Amino acid sequence: MTKTREATPSHTWILVANAARALILETEPTRKHRRWQIVQSFEHPESREHVAELESDRPGLTMQGGTERRAALEHTSPKETEARHFAAEIARTLTEGRRTARFDALVLTAAPRFLGLLRAELPESVTERVRTTLDKDYTHLAPEQLQAQLAEFVGL
Repeated sequence: MTKTREATPSHTWILVANAARALILETEPTRKHRRWQIVQSFEHPESREHVAELESDRPGLTMQGGTERRAALEHTSPKETEARHFAAEIARTLTEGRRTARFDALVLTAAPRFLGLLRAELPESVTERVRTTLDKDYTHLAPEQLQAQLAEFVGL
């Protein structure tokens, strides 16, 4: 007779993010009817600053023969640069959470553009644990509302 091992219940982390805020929530399989716990919240105020404030340190212009001017360095939107920094910060937290086995499954929910930046930053050790991805910005919802909205995607 072959013995099959029962699937071990998993801890799931749920990331809800946009370029300026993020929240990581956790649910445990033994706590289906309890509130999800907040693991960490992030604020990135630089993503909300006006472009003029972010561009104060941008590279200068150089003359290219005649009257042609070019940026000294390739120009990336300051908001894009800040969003990338924030995505990298979140990715480091998720990577550390996976490295220390704090979660077994991950649900990613982020504004579409930010989701792409975040995916680019995540290592395989994290992406292989992604159960569901939603390209939607739910950062305006309270944790209780998030639980009601996302429970079906988390498997509860």
